[in-house]
Amino acid sequence: MKSRFSVVGAVILAVTVLNPGSRAESVQTTATQTKPQPQSGGRSDGQTRDTQRSRLPFWKDPAIIKEVGLTPDQAKRIDTLWHDRWKEMTGRAEELRKQETELKRIIAARTVSPDVVALQIDRVEAQRTMLYKSRTLMLYRMALVLTPEQNKGMQDLWDRLFGFSSGDGRSESRGR
Repeated sequence: MKSRFSVVGAVILAVTVLNPGSRAESVQTTATQTKPQPQSGGRSDGQTRDTQRSRLPFWKDPAIIKEVGLTPDQAKRIDTLWHDRWKEMTGRAEELRKQETELKRIIAARTVSPDVVALQIDRVEAQRTMLYKSRTLMLYRMALVLTPEQNKGMQDLWDRLFGFSSGDGRSESRGR
């Protein structure tokens, strides 16, 4: 029998892929993107990240709702979790972009000491860490909305859609 941790881990992985808005790097609006971006992570089906983002979040996708047995109340609770985080993190994502821009600028200028670069790296990574922490907590809260059977259904869906098992809480190596 799989541990609850591994099932929750699988759900978190599935939510990450199936919920385009939950990705930390997509805290900014993607609706204005028109150029497909290359898909990272070893996708072999040619699907671009932009195409993947155009999918409905899992809690709004009728096929997934039916397969997993998501109730309207669960979908509403998950949607609220996502929207609450979105509102909270939009400013933080902008701050991350500003700090990254400043880091690139000082590195390109090559006029400051390594200590100053290290301090700016700390600022960038603090923002990035905060965004990732917030995202992981949101995904965990979403997983808690689901029943154990629904968690299993999400794990099965993940395995089927992406062709590798996440049953032990870790994804298998995909050429990395």
